[in-house]
Amino acid sequence: MGLSYSCNLFERFSSAIHWIAETKLAIHSCVHLLDDFLFISPPPIEIGQFNLQKFLDFAAEIGLPIKSEKTVLPTTKLIFLGLELDSEKMEIRLPLDKLEKVRNLLGFFSNKKKVTLLELQSLIGLLNFACYVVPPGRSFLRRLINLTKGIRRPHFKIRLNKEAKSDLKAWALFIDHFNGKGLIVQHKLETSQSLHMYTDASNLGFGGFLGTHWFYHGWTDSWLKLHISIREFYPIVLAVELWSQILRNKHVQFHCDNIAVVHCINKQTAKDVLLMTLVRRLVVQALKYNIF
Repeated sequence: MGLSYSCNLFERFSSAIHWIAETKLAIHSCVHLLDDFLFISPPPIEIGQFNLQKFLDFAAEIGLPIKSEKTVLPTTKLIFLGLELDSEKMEIRLPLDKLEKVRNLLGFFSNKKKVTLLELQSLIGLLNFACYVVPPGRSFLRRLINLTKGIRRPHFKIRLNKEAKSDLKAWALFIDHFNGKGLIVQHKLETSQSLHMYTDASNLGFGGFLGTHWFYHGWTDSWLKLHISIREFYPIVLAVELWSQILRNKHVQFHCDNIAVVHCINKQTAKDVLLMTLVRRLVVQALKYNIF
């Protein structure tokens, strides 16, 4: 089996330790990735101290080595998997060193007409990591990734086109505006707190409604030639732009019967160039009016 199987084997071992921590030691809200474990406890701090000590005692009992220099005592702020978690502000953010690294790289690229494949891949990797705390940034990675397609030599020079420069400027705004911070929120919000917006499209035309507001229009011949996913996405973007003041600071549930469009909205990315144009337009409006 060799080394290719070692990560899988270690993860199975870590999952077993995770299971024991939750079911036998009653340490709930446990998260792990390979050998990194995070225990989340409610206040007071003594609960966290008690849970940590239970785990350390268990590790000592079975001979599981623990690096004391990497063990963090209960706190409201710590770095886990390269991200800073803050339970008081309910924020997840980039540590200052990573934030400065992103800023410096963006500054370096802004003054370049051409960069090597290796340099571009390094930037894409760093920005992809930053998407954990700046989710809108995902929509502004696709065109950078497309520049690397078909190129294998690491020192091959790639021209940064107008679209790439535009996305780099957007990233600079994200970093300055969000300061590398994201909110820790519930994955699901109550339906009563949400606005429901419905849109649809066919060969006859497109439309949408939100409460008592609605619109409808037919397609031109040029639009009928486009893929149905693009025609399904267009009324969603149009609705957000038309009703942005109504949607401001609101949680919105989009109702759409096209699974490709649903995937694009949830992932905030698409391989198709025209779809990505719509995704970016939607993301910018959502940021501008705090629609989530």
